Amino acid sequence: MFLNKKIGGKLLSAMLTVAMVSSVAVTSAVSSVAVTNDTQNAEATADKVTSSANSYGLKDNPQDGVILHAWQWSFQNIKSKLPEIAAAGYSTIQTSVTQQPKESTAGKGNNIWWVYYQPAGFYLTTGGNALGTKSDLQELCAAASQYGIRVIVDVVANHLGNKNGYDKADTIPDDIKNDGNCWHDQWNKEINYGNRYSITHGSMGGLPDLNSENPKIQNYVVNYLKECIDVGVTGFRFDAAKHISVPDEGSEYTFWPNVLNPTTAYAQSKGFTPYYYGEALYQTTDGGGPAATSYTKFMSLTDDTTGNSIRGAVAGGNAAGAAKSTYDKGISPDKAVLWAESHDTYSNDSKDSTNVSDYNINKTWAMVASRNKATALYFARTQGWCGGQIGQIYSTQCFNKEVAEVNKFHNYFAGQSEYLSSSGSIAYNERGTSGVILVNVGGSSQQVSVAAHKMANGTYKDQVSGSTFTVSNGQISGQIGNTGIAVVYNATEIPTNPPTNPPTNPPTQPPTQAETYVKGDANGDGVVNMKDCVVIQKSIVGSTTLTGKNLKAADVTGDSKVAVADVVAVMRYLVGFTNTYSIGSVVTGGVVVNPTTPVNPTNPPTNPPTNPPITSGTVQFDGSAVTVGNERWALYVWKSESDNKWIDMSGSGSSITGNIPDGYTNFIIVRMNGATSDNNWNNKWNQSPDLSTSAGTVVKATGWGSNGLFNVSQSK
Repeated sequence: MFLNKKIGGKLLSAMLTVAMVSSVAVTSAVSSVAVTNDTQNAEATADKVTSSANSYGLKDNPQDGVILHAWQWSFQNIKSKLPEIAAAGYSTIQTSVTQQPKESTAGKGNNIWWVYYQPAGFYLTTGGNALGTKSDLQELCAAASQYGIRVIVDVVANHLGNKNGYDKADTIPDDIKNDGNCWHDQWNKEINYGNRYSITHGSMGGLPDLNSENPKIQNYVVNYLKECIDVGVTGFRFDAAKHISVPDEGSEYTFWPNVLNPTTAYAQSKGFTPYYYGEALYQTTDGGGPAATSYTKFMSLTDDTTGNSIRGAVAGGNAAGAAKSTYDKGISPDKAVLWAESHDTYSNDSKDSTNVSDYNINKTWAMVASRNKATALYFARTQGWCGGQIGQIYSTQCFNKEVAEVNKFHNYFAGQSEYLSSSGSIAYNERGTSGVILVNVGGSSQQVSVAAHKMANGTYKDQVSGSTFTVSNGQISGQIGNTGIAVVYNATEIPTNPPTNPPTNPPTQPPTQAETYVKGDANGDGVVNMKDCVVIQKSIVGSTTLTGKNLKAADVTGDSKVAVADVVAVMRYLVGFTNTYSIGSVVTGGVVVNPTTPVNPTNPPTNPPTNPPITSGTVQFDGSAVTVGNERWALYVWKSESDNKWIDMSGSGSSITGNIPDGYTNFIIVRMNGATSDNNWNNKWNQSPDLSTSAGTVVKATGWGSNGLFNVSQSK
């Protein structure tokens, strides 16, 4: 951050000309990318630093954390469990399908769960839904964001509901139902899994198959995903993704780029990048289909057979099989979604996992959720096979001590190496050099002594039972407790006594494992100069990979990606041109603190203006979108690192005001812990981005963002 300076257009033009000459390849590479993917996000979240500003150690990117599948739970019931969900280490919640079902589910039992996979169209539920209303979903998303938890929804885009046989449901909108171009050939009835065309064009169990290549259908899906984003949803699971073709199969197969590109752009305009994963049961190559990597260009993908085989090995007492380290679909771990079981294995007629005990499911979870880079989905069971009422919660195994400790272990060791092995009845996974999860597939409590391949010598704690394990002379030794699972590491930064009652406001503790870096300093030398521009450009074209704090420093525009806009912003900073980005500021743990003046610009203005105009005024703030009721508000204003002030704001809700003193133009609106009276960063709950009076002093909160920020609009 810096004092605003005026500068002639010629100097800026010269600087940008230099940038353009060196970035022709950059622009070309960017313009040739047809699909926005999450490669950069995966790199950003590969480092160990927790990006969610909360006390639970959750991960900001779902791929880096673990997912709770709140199967058939109502939105209100999910909301009531948020404290337990956060305390159990789930970074993401997946809901059941939120599209309007073809028929009412109000008061119905879970035995008709399949109705949710027969939607009437592409719009959020409007009534008659046992899961709740659109406003219920919006309330859930708003509450979840206060814990640093993302909400992803299940999307059915391959087909809609039927009436009888292959007839279309009466509740499908006429614009789709009566347009033959919206449907694949109806003569191609049931799917032949030995034929790829049948897989992507045939009817699944009598359900009319949508023509996913039709622009009308694609637009309907895009608008639905945007509707979800507008209520706070931040990710999507695509049902039957294998049944929708990919561009590698032909230029006419445009569904994935035409749907995901505009959806991603829309989400990024609201300050985040959505997470996508697709359901692909068995192999994508069935019937001559493409490799799974043709799908992972666009999204992560379920690796169901890997999780299913580990579950079988655990139930069968096969430790070597339970310690399986390969991925059946041949995809990279950072694109894999694993599970111990799913709604398909538990609730389908095949009942693949229905009769597997909770005890063995949790052991399987310990193995799949211990993996590096792969995310894992924990399925919350209904009352027996499809029993109980839709919307109710029946199984709370997802909150068991051993499950929660596995989740925290997963989050704690994000990005650290793994080493899977087995010995006798013990399957285990060593992470980094200071952690291991051990599972006794042959029973429960057992004294063990197994080979240490990576663990450093020392004394460690089993976070499940509290017993002590030692590593010495190449052996890991200790007592596994009665769950059959030991989660062994010294978790000094994980809360041992999470709250049992939902907090009325977001957690107040600062991020753990905080890093400090200078915004714009992409090469990490402490100075923002032309060298950083070159590094950012190389990152864009793929000749350099940025990770960790260097990647965060390079994302000066704060849009969760590194692009040409970041290069231009740094150029403008170096010549002292006015912009609103916090380039040159010191950042700690993802939150800007005590902003600084520019760090040694290499090309300062040759004739900097003297006494640039400085304005002051009253900030008028509408905070109703992020008001809970017992917070207080403050302004943080600054000129430089040594010249800054805190100012109390008055009012509440939609009418909050604060006065900016003469001489200050930069400010942040800060939501403070209402139980405190001192204005400081330790008492902060959330904050706006960096603001400037040049953009106006009428500010309105538009919703929750990420990394401890709320989003705002600004006008004069």
